[in-house]
Amino acid sequence: MDLAALRAKIAEYMHRTDMSDALIDGFISDAMSRISLELRSIWAEATAAPVAGSDGWYPLPTDYASMRVAYWFEDPALIELKPSSSIESARWVGNYGTPLGYRVVNQNVVLSPAGNSEQKLILDYFARPAFLTVADDTNYVTDYYPRLALYAALIEGSIWEDNQANTAKYNQLYADAIMQANEQADKARYGAAPVASSNYQSYGQITRSM
Repeated sequence: MDLAALRAKIAEYMHRTDMSDALIDGFISDAMSRISLELRSIWAEATAAPVAGSDGWYPLPTDYASMRVAYWFEDPALIELKPSSSIESARWVGNYGTPLGYRVVNQNVVLSPAGNSEQKLILDYFARPAFLTVADDTNYVTDYYPRLALYAALIEGSIWEDNQANTAKYNQLYADAIMQANEQADKARYGAAPVASSNYQSYGQITRSM
């Protein structure tokens, strides 16, 4: 479903002919923000490698929604970093060496201890769906989960109309659709298919920080 088709569906479900494209696009934009917080699809998975930074601070990708796994490459090992609290991170302020953990602060990944520029931070993360425009009128949500895009936008439209009954109805339809999408993603990710070779084979063996 492209942007024009999604606009038309929203107007049809809302029984409205008086809404501008700009108004409907606002519903769609808010819908994509909602979806990015909850959808954990294989189509949303992305990798940034390596990520450049300094003094233990590494900027997040611009389309970052949430973290999957953070790795630190220290030849020959690929070290899986653990999420750290601010208290744990404070212990390592001013220290450099092999990172053990990370936390996300102000659109940055902060490592503890700070790494060095000779080594590499690799981020596996969930990406936000791209904003829809006339020129780029589809994204992974509209391609693979068109009902999810529709229901999420209808929630926003129902709120705008102050229609509590429709808001409740589309919230339930959205909740069912997001649960089904995430269940399908889990099956695709961890199903009976043989385990695929790692994308990071060239970086060495994966280990986990303690």
